[in-house]
Amino acid sequence: MDTLLEVKDLTKTYPGFKLDHVSFTVPKGCIMGLIGENGAGKSTTIKLILDMIHRDEGTITLLGRDNRENGPLLRQEIGVVLDEPGLPNCLNPAQIGRVMAGIFTNWDSSLYEQYLKQLDLPQNKAFGTFSRGMKMKLSIAVALAHRPKLLILDEPTSGLDPVIRDEVVELFIEFTREESHAVLISSHIVSDLEKLCDYIAFLHKGQLMLCEEKDLLLEEYGLVQCSAQTLAELDPDAIKGRKTTPYGVQALVRREGIPAGRCQLILDSHANLLRYVQPGSADGVVFNFGWLPGADHAVHSEAGTSIPAMEAALTALRPGGILSAVLYAGAVIGDGEKQAALAWLESLPLARYTVLVCRFANWADTAPLPCFVIKK
Repeated sequence: MDTLLEVKDLTKTYPGFKLDHVSFTVPKGCIMGLIGENGAGKSTTIKLILDMIHRDEGTITLLGRDNRENGPLLRQEIGVVLDEPGLPNCLNPAQIGRVMAGIFTNWDSSLYEQYLKQLDLPQNKAFGTFSRGMKMKLSIAVALAHRPKLLILDEPTSGLDPVIRDEVVELFIEFTREESHAVLISSHIVSDLEKLCDYIAFLHKGQLMLCEEKDLLLEEYGLVQCSAQTLAELDPDAIKGRKTTPYGVQALVRREGIPAGRCQLILDSHANLLRYVQPGSADGVVFNFGWLPGADHAVHSEAGTSIPAMEAALTALRPGGILSAVLYAGAVIGDGEKQAALAWLESLPLARYTVLVCRFANWADTAPLPCFVIKK
């Protein structure tokens, strides 16, 4: 058996939503990332795999067996972390360990205690008093301590600070170094999936848009931002998804579907703008500095590159061109970059530039602060 999980034509219908004939497999030794917007069907898929809800159509094969058969036996070999941990609030980790020892035949008490120490969890504090991050860490320790073959994880790093999140990600990577193991993980934190996953399955409104090896996905697909007219000129079969924004259309496309010279996909530091734009040729340049709401706080820009990027943008602009820079700050990343960028903007010579800092829109210290520079 080379596959630990196989989903075929999985369908579940609710009023206003349908998970529509979803199919994918999770081979041994691999980590599959399940991604998609809120409401895309990720949690529904996981609940169906765990037989927590009944499917309308399709088959689910877990460890070579139908997931609806021999449920208690299958659960001995599966570790599960859900978005809402279901552990008793009145028990502490030590007591929870004793309960789990009576449930799982392969429960390893010494391994459980090792995870408690590694994840800095107190043994004698009630679970109900834990923060969300601590609850997730304890759920992960429980999921790993009975030595499962397959991990099924629904947002397992949600609520964890960046340092602990990196430790947890490394635990999952270590788990799959045993070639008979595999992981299915859903997450909104893209950087975690980039570190972890061998395969990516992308759900959108209940449909599986693509399921590919991560490296192949990065090689064959890219994001473009362009006008609706430009997007309409591309091969429709090359467009996997799109989102309309105030600045145009953002789309996920197959690279081979972009005509040579029509668009260019670039992955580079924003400080290297002048490698791709001729000085004095740009009508406008738009930057978001810091981090974006809902994104991974561990991935953010810094003043060391953002200020050179704005300097490059002013060189790239034609007279009358506009630089737009939205500055973000936060408890995790601080406001050092934001303050450095403001100081740089305020130092610009007004004989050459018109500078507008929209402090009226900055309703909180961590709210976005829009700034504009018009080159005279």
